[in-house]
Amino acid sequence: MPRLPNPNLNADIKTLNMHLCLRMMDILECSESMWEWVVQYQSNIVKRSDNGTGKHITSEDVIWPMQSETSLNSTLSVDSNESVMDGIAEMTRDDFEMLLINFEL
Repeated sequence: MPRLPNPNLNADIKTLNMHLCLRMMDILECSESMWEWVVQYQSNIVKRSDNGTGKHITSEDVIWPMQSETSLNSTLSVDSNESVMDGIAEMTRDDFEMLLINFEL
């Protein structure tokens, strides 16, 4: 087995493609759940605007799937959070499908 830069990581490089393919399949299998989350987020925005608050949902209002607050704070800036959430708010099903296609490549 070839040596890796991290001696604590024991992985067979020959099976790396298989592992990556399995993880890709795992993600693609839950794509409908991800789309349902997007639709729920978008409907929450509509409900807020229909209630007359006119307040845009911020990253603090969102339930982030499988990501802790510490993780969010350490990986994304506030501006980055908002731009991601704005992109999700404007996403169409076709946009979502395109992201999945790009992910498969």
